[in-house]
Amino acid sequence: MCIIAMKTVTAAMHAKGTLRSGGVFCDVISLDATLTKNGCAYGLSLEKKNAHKAVRLLERARIGYGEIIGADV
Repeated sequence: MCIIAMKTVTAAMHAKGTLRSGGVFCDVISLDATLTKNGCAYGLSLEKKNAHKAVRLLERARIGYGEIIGADV
């Protein structure tokens, strides 16, 4: 599993819809904001093998995200 950090729950929910539309299953999770560089409080939990595809989908949709925890992207 890996996590794509997001600033707000609204952004995370929007990103979740975008990823699921693109065939990437994920869940919105709460994060301890002190664990991320930018203080992100939410994240998308997904399988590590889907991290590259998820990033491409988010960038194509112009959805901002924070750091990616648990995957080399």
